[in-house]
Amino acid sequence: SSAKAIAVLGASTANDAHLIQWGYTPTTHNDEWNFTRIGTSGYYRITNVLSGKDMAVYSVSMANGAHLVQYTYSSASPYNDEFEVADVGSGYYKIVARHSGLVLNVEGALLTDGIHIVQWPYSAVPQSQWQLTLIP
Repeated sequence: SSAKAIAVLGASTANDAHLIQWGYTPTTHNDEWNFTRIGTSGYYRITNVLSGKDMAVYSVSMANGAHLVQYTYSSASPYNDEFEVADVGSGYYKIVARHSGLVLNVEGALLTDGIHIVQWPYSAVPQSQWQLTLIP
């Protein structure tokens, strides 16, 4: 809904740094992500280009509204750092946390920079849908 990117707050390289929406800036790389398929599981690691850390749901929370952070990837359970990317049509995707089944969502559906990315039940609303843009 905002046409903004998912970025790591303050371009941090630390574990547990929060993910926010922010206008894309091609020089910082904290708003660029690599998607790596995990074998044949249908899930992906989503790794920040700047930090090398992966997107994860904070503290393995199952709660609606839990914040997304970056964290060192672990292939072991509880899988809060693995995501399904599912086409919802018109060039948009929902990104589903493996451990909770909840999707990435812009907190409060707000459009301003600095708003947290959280997990939330999916509904076909703009703040739960994402475009994937190839960065050359």
